[in-house]
Amino acid sequence: MSLYADYIFPVVLDVATKPLKPQRQQILAQAQGRVLEIGIGTGANLPFYSDKAQEIVGIEPELAMLKKAQSMVKKAPPHTQVKLAVGDAHH
Repeated sequence: MSLYADYIFPVVLDVATKPLKPQRQQILAQAQGRVLEIGIGTGANLPFYSDKAQEIVGIEPELAMLKKAQSMVKKAPPHTQVKLAVGDAHH
Protein backbone atom coordinates (compact mmCIF):
# COMPACT_ATOMS: atom_id res chain seq x y z
CA MET A 1 0.00 0.00 0.00
CA SER A 2 1.20 3.45 -0.80
CA LEU A 3 -0.11 6.97 -1.04
CA TYR A 4 -0.09 6.69 -4.83
CA ALA A 5 -1.91 3.34 -4.96
CA ASP A 6 -4.42 4.28 -2.26
CA TYR A 7 -5.37 7.81 -3.24
CA ILE A 8 -3.85 9.09 -6.48
CA PHE A 9 -4.13 6.20 -8.96
CA PRO A 10 -7.86 5.53 -8.42
CA VAL A 11 -8.68 9.16 -9.23
CA VAL A 12 -6.33 9.25 -12.23
CA LEU A 13 -7.86 6.03 -13.57
CA ASP A 14 -11.42 7.35 -13.36
CA VAL A 15 -10.48 10.64 -15.05
CA ALA A 16 -8.45 8.93 -17.78
CA THR A 17 -11.25 6.52 -18.71
CA LYS A 18 -14.06 9.11 -18.90
CA PRO A 19 -13.64 9.56 -22.69
CA LEU A 20 -14.41 5.84 -23.08
CA LYS A 21 -17.72 6.09 -21.21
CA PRO A 22 -19.99 5.82 -24.30
CA GLN A 23 -18.18 2.72 -25.55
CA ARG A 24 -18.23 1.11 -22.10
CA GLN A 25 -21.97 1.78 -21.77
CA GLN A 26 -22.68 0.21 -25.16
CA ILE A 27 -20.51 -2.87 -24.63
CA LEU A 28 -21.40 -3.63 -21.02
CA ALA A 29 -25.15 -3.29 -21.63
CA GLN A 30 -24.83 -6.44 -23.76
CA ALA A 31 -23.30 -8.56 -20.98
CA GLN A 32 -25.58 -11.27 -19.67
CA GLY A 33 -25.60 -14.15 -17.23
CA ARG A 34 -22.49 -14.50 -15.09
CA VAL A 35 -19.77 -11.90 -15.68
CA LEU A 36 -16.17 -12.01 -14.48
CA GLU A 37 -14.51 -8.60 -14.47
CA ILE A 38 -10.77 -9.04 -13.98
CA GLY A 39 -9.26 -5.82 -12.65
CA ILE A 40 -12.53 -4.21 -11.62
CA GLY A 41 -10.61 -1.18 -10.37
CA THR A 42 -12.87 1.41 -8.78
CA GLY A 43 -16.03 -0.29 -10.04
CA ALA A 44 -16.65 2.41 -12.63
CA ASN A 45 -18.24 -0.14 -14.99
CA LEU A 46 -20.89 -1.34 -12.53
CA PRO A 47 -23.56 1.24 -13.46
CA PHE A 48 -23.33 0.25 -17.15
CA TYR A 49 -24.45 -3.37 -16.81
CA SER A 50 -28.08 -4.19 -17.56
CA ASP A 51 -30.45 -6.49 -15.68
CA LYS A 52 -29.35 -9.25 -18.09
CA ALA A 53 -26.16 -9.56 -16.03
CA GLN A 54 -27.41 -11.77 -13.22
CA GLU A 55 -24.11 -11.96 -11.35
CA ILE A 56 -20.94 -9.88 -11.57
CA VAL A 57 -17.77 -11.16 -9.93
CA GLY A 58 -15.04 -8.54 -9.80
CA ILE A 59 -11.46 -9.22 -8.78
CA GLU A 60 -8.84 -6.58 -8.12
CA PRO A 61 -5.30 -6.92 -6.73
CA GLU A 62 -5.27 -3.48 -5.06
CA LEU A 63 -7.29 -3.35 -1.84
CA ALA A 64 -7.72 0.45 -2.04
CA MET A 65 -9.29 0.14 -5.50
CA LEU A 66 -11.52 -2.69 -4.31
CA LYS A 67 -12.79 -0.53 -1.44
CA LYS A 68 -13.81 2.13 -3.97
CA ALA A 69 -15.50 -0.55 -6.07
CA GLN A 70 -17.48 -1.65 -3.02
CA SER A 71 -18.99 1.83 -2.81
CA MET A 72 -20.12 1.49 -6.46
CA VAL A 73 -22.02 -1.78 -5.93
CA LYS A 74 -25.20 0.18 -5.18
CA LYS A 75 -25.06 1.56 -8.75
CA ALA A 76 -25.24 -1.91 -10.31
CA PRO A 77 -28.64 -3.09 -11.59
CA PRO A 78 -30.92 -3.77 -8.61
CA HIS A 79 -31.40 -7.50 -9.25
CA THR A 80 -27.77 -8.21 -10.11
CA GLN A 81 -25.68 -9.95 -7.47
CA VAL A 82 -22.20 -8.40 -7.18
CA LYS A 83 -19.28 -10.16 -5.50
CA LEU A 84 -15.89 -8.49 -5.09
CA ALA A 85 -12.63 -10.11 -4.04
CA VAL A 86 -8.94 -9.33 -3.84
CA GLY A 87 -7.15 -11.28 -6.55
CA ASP A 88 -5.58 -11.25 -9.97
CA ALA A 89 -5.76 -13.29 -13.16
CA HIS A 90 -2.94 -15.58 -12.00
CA HIS A 91 -4.68 -17.01 -8.94
